[in-house]
Amino acid sequence: MRGRPPLSLGTHGTIKVVESAAGTFQATCRYRDMDGVTRRVTATGRTKRAANDALGAKIAVRNRGHDDDLTADSRIQDLAKVWIAQHEASPGALEQYAGTIERHITPKIGSLRIRELTPGRADKFLQLVGTKHAGTHTKSNGESVLIGGPSAAVTARAVLTQMMSMAVRYELCDVNPVREARTPKSGRKPVRALSTDMLQELLAHVKEWAAGGTYGPARDQSVLDMIEVLIGTGVRPGEVLALRWSDGVILSDEPYIEITGTAKRTKERGLHRQDNPKSESSERQLRIPDFVVSILRRRRLRANGNDYVFPNRDGGLREPANLNRVWRDARGEEWAWVTPKSFRAAVATVIDRESDSTHAASQLGHSNDTVTRKHYIEHNKMATDNRVILERFRDAR
Repeated sequence: MRGRPPLSLGTHGTIKVVESAAGTFQATCRYRDMDGVTRRVTATGRTKRAANDALGAKIAVRNRGHDDDLTADSRIQDLAKVWIAQHEASPGALEQYAGTIERHITPKIGSLRIRELTPGRADKFLQLVGTKHAGTHTKSNGESVLIGGPSAAVTARAVLTQMMSMAVRYELCDVNPVREARTPKSGRKPVRALSTDMLQELLAHVKEWAAGGTYGPARDQSVLDMIEVLIGTGVRPGEVLALRWSDGVILSDEPYIEITGTAKRTKERGLHRQDNPKSESSERQLRIPDFVVSILRRRRLRANGNDYVFPNRDGGLREPANLNRVWRDARGEEWAWVTPKSFRAAVATVIDRESDSTHAASQLGHSNDTVTRKHYIEHNKMATDNRVILERFRDAR
């Protein structure tokens, strides 16, 4: 005699409901899980219908299980661990995402079940992250370190959206609740770029700073050369620190520099040269103006065997934080708004004015000009000259 046929994956057998001696009801059935094993599933309720509904809810949750590790009843913090382990990104990006999970996602919503994250809860979470508030760390004086803000909310939204997209793929939820949530307004300041006159004043100020310092440690005059290269190329500060004579600088008849890496510091590797820049489009060759060629030729003569164009005192890779510190000293309070990254905005803006935003994006290493126009090109308040058109419009007969 043949036995009963096995259940199909993700299906259950006949539901039986019995009343207990205590007056409650227990619903029971056999369910074949996604690993192929048939198990007994039970649920209780005060009434027969309540027990039956509770069992149905349990079955629905099991149906959504992608594997044995995650189910719809898994917590958000468990989903985060799986997502970060599978996510492919640069070490710096992964460190940033892990920090967002540690500071915001795990402490604020990490204990929620995946099925419990609704658009409303995601919205409240992002509004909380978007407001400056006390974190878990404290300063040496005992004050709490403030975390959060609009930029933090943007990153948190990106990370949580990708996490929940993975949950949708795993069939742990039907829709991504984060997509319906609001992101706090960034309050982003308009792009401010150095004009030609401002640039000359700033360079004169920095040259005066470099020539001073009679007392105390000698001032690091290489910051002048680094800033000149930033002005003449628009590269990122980390990219200029990663420049090497062996593979990044060509000073022959058609001089150019090649961007092949960037200087990074991560928790995992410390200070290191990442042998690829921020993105694929960031890998580029840039023809350089004569004043940059002169600076690089002079530095080449004084390289003393060092491969890095702008090495540290020991000839190795210079710390990005060191460049920022030296620049803060050199610029002074008068130019406090100018950072090494500000020269990218200046380069993008002048190229846009003289050519167009597409050429500016190519120079900066962007795949298209959307980011360039939004974050690097100063808004031109002077509208195009339409006087001839308007005269013709007014005098039309």
